[in-house]
Order: sequence, then C-alpha cells, then structure tokens
Amino acid sequence: MLACRGFTCSREVLPRRPDARLHRELVRLAKLPPLDLVLSGPSNTRRRTFETHLLVDRSGLARTLEFDAMLRTLRLISESESAAITPGVTMAGAFATRDFCMDPLVGLVLFPELRSIHSAGKRLNPAVADFLNGLGKASEKVNQSRTALLEERSPHS
Repeated sequence: MLACRGFTCSREVLPRRPDARLHRELVRLAKLPPLDLVLSGPSNTRRRTFETHLLVDRSGLARTLEFDAMLRTLRLISESESAAITPGVTMAGAFATRDFCMDPLVGLVLFPELRSIHSAGKRLNPAVADFLNGLGKASEKVNQSRTALLEERSPHS
C-alpha cells in the first residue's frame, strides 16, 4: 500500500523561446494563435486534461509533439517555435530570467499538486522527511517569488 503526501501547488505556465513577446504576461490559450505544443505521452493524465481543454477552448493546435523527458522538451522549445505547458515551480530558475518566455496561463483550471509517494507501512527515514519538508518550503518560496514577479509585471491580474 502506498501513501501520498502533497507539498505544493503551482500555476501552469507556457514556456516558449524568448523573443520580442512580453515576458511573464498572463495569457489565455484561447487567445493565442495555434501552437506547436509539446505534450507528454497519451497515457499521461495531464496530457488528456490539456487535450480536452484545448478542444473545448480553442479551434485547435498547429501540431503536437510528444516528449516525456523535460530536458529534451526545454531544448526543443529553446530552438523552435514550440511551447509546452508545465507547472510553474518546475521552471523556477527560468522564470526570473530571459532564458524562456514564461507566460502564466489563466483560464486553465489546473494548479497541480506536487506529491511524494512512499510505502504506507514504513516510516519515512528522518533524512527523507527533512528533505521533503525542505522541498515543500522551497517550493512555496518559489511560488511566492513568482507571484511577486507577476504582480510587478501585471498589476491588474
């Protein structure tokens, strides 16, 4: 039997190659032109959720590409017109820089909770418990600083 422990939630962002677009601008997928969107494989729950949302709120995608490896996804985004949808906390380092155009999504009702999964029958090793507590605090700090950056960029959000 497994136990699950959530440690943070994070707004979805749309990382894209940096260019003349505004950085940290709140965007709605329905208002964007069709995108080349990098998605995880079809068995992934997030993939099915995004596809459903995109079919309901948009006329469609230019095309979709499948990668389950985040580093490959980020490299493709940095070298092409492709974009992805990912929890903002996973892009914390890029959010305050111009490495990617990082636009938080509005109208997409997903604030994924990041979780740790472990055996329910065993106590967590104290070092693991400390690590998870630290990870939760660091994630919350990232979320707070990202919120401050957004408020600085888009005070009417």
